[in-house]
Formats: sequence, structure tokens, C-alpha cells
Amino acid sequence: MLGLDFITRNFFGNLNERKLKPYAKRVERINALEPEFEQLTDEQLKAKTDFFKQQYAEGHSLDDLLEPAFATTILIDSFCKIHLDSLSLCFAHRFSLLNG
Repeated sequence: MLGLDFITRNFFGNLNERKLKPYAKRVERINALEPEFEQLTDEQLKAKTDFFKQQYAEGHSLDDLLEPAFATTILIDSFCKIHLDSLSLCFAHRFSLLNG
């Protein structure tokens, strides 16, 4: 006989799946931005930090800026890992996004 735990886990998912499910659509939207951001030059990527600061100063909420900002950091992380073999630039960029 199947246990109640087995049935509920298969019907509702495990705890981790339930916690991550609300973020699935946001992750899809962030991943959809990748082709657009891959077309940016290094200078355009650097300018994104100032762009996000300006958007925030103009009244956009942090939730409005979260997805494009996160997509930017993912792209920079990938670049660092592939080309620089270092994460120091990545951490510096994330620090500038978080701390203004």
C-alpha cells in the first residue's frame, strides 16, 4: 500500500519544488532576455548600471528592474567564467547593482 507521504509528495511536489514554483515564470522571463543582452557591447553592459539607477530615480520599482538587472548579472557572470577565469569583476558589478 502506498504511504500518505508518497501520495502527497507526488501530488503536491516536495517542499523544495513547492518553494521554487512561484519563481518559475520569473526565471523564464529572465532567460528570455538573454538573446537581447548578448547583443550588447561591453560599454552598453557597463552603462546598464547607470540605466537602472536612472530608472529607479524616475520612479520605477525595484520589482520592475529586478528581471533585467538579474539578466545583466547572469551575462556578466558567464563572461567572467569563460573569458577571465575570475569572478572578481562579477562580484564588483553585483556590488554596484546592490549598493548603488
